[in-house]
Amino acid sequence: MEPIKVSIKSKMMGMSEDYNAVNEAGEKWFFINKTGSFFGSGECKVELENFKTGSNPEKPKKGEVLWTAKFNQTPRFDQMMKPKTGAYERYAPAFQSLLAGDFQAAFRAAGSSGMDQEDSAYFQRMGRSFNDGGPYRVIKWQLNTSAQIVPGTRGQAYGEHRLDVWSSGTAICDYDYKDGRYHKNEAEFVDTLGFNLVQCSTNQSIAAWYVPMDMTSRYGSTSANDVFQDTAVFAMSQKGGWFATPEVATKPNFDPTFALVVAYLCSKEYSPKAIMQDLKPVFPSRP
Repeated sequence: MEPIKVSIKSKMMGMSEDYNAVNEAGEKWFFINKTGSFFGSGECKVELENFKTGSNPEKPKKGEVLWTAKFNQTPRFDQMMKPKTGAYERYAPAFQSLLAGDFQAAFRAAGSSGMDQEDSAYFQRMGRSFNDGGPYRVIKWQLNTSAQIVPGTRGQAYGEHRLDVWSSGTAICDYDYKDGRYHKNEAEFVDTLGFNLVQCSTNQSIAAWYVPMDMTSRYGSTSANDVFQDTAVFAMSQKGGWFATPEVATKPNFDPTFALVVAYLCSKEYSPKAIMQDLKPVFPSRP
């Protein structure tokens, strides 16, 4: 199928979780419709629709559903408190041994050592209030989750796919003693982010890749570096960082609408910002 080039733009200028896929001429080609929530019932899905309406009598304005991404689990984070072994001692991630083979290959191909920054770098990143020399604690965390990608009116010949997501990072807490008790200043960072796209019928990986991080916190990265994801299925850039509009070019030999769904998931649902919205580090009330 012919590759396509589209931009994933918010339907309401950042006020909505729904997006339009817009071509180079500014025309809306597809609608990305998210319903439900990770939490509560846990029923959350994203549907890629075209603008051919009328096929659903109960929802006459709804377009044809080409693909559906289903989130079957609430994101689960494993957290480990770093032992107090000295001021700002480097920590070798204990989770590295848990990496699946496909993720390990993607990390090596990207030239990643799998090592985190020095502890002091995280505190310095957050400024003077986190770097006052007082007591502190550090948590290392990892996330393993996945989404099922199910064909609709497109892709029946390809069948279902699964996008596996692995991420790890650091949470820091600086303690200030005031008015007879400790006050906590907390910040979180994503250190590594990897994806593995699997065809469910064969359980074979068709693409695995690693996205380099740049001291990325919920407040943004340390610079406005562009984000690139060049995979077997699509190439995507976000010029100016993770908060920028994803520009997607799908690759030959894959359904372009399928590639678009995967690109959306990797730039929005599993972006560092989205991951850290779900992360709730558990620090003790006192150091």
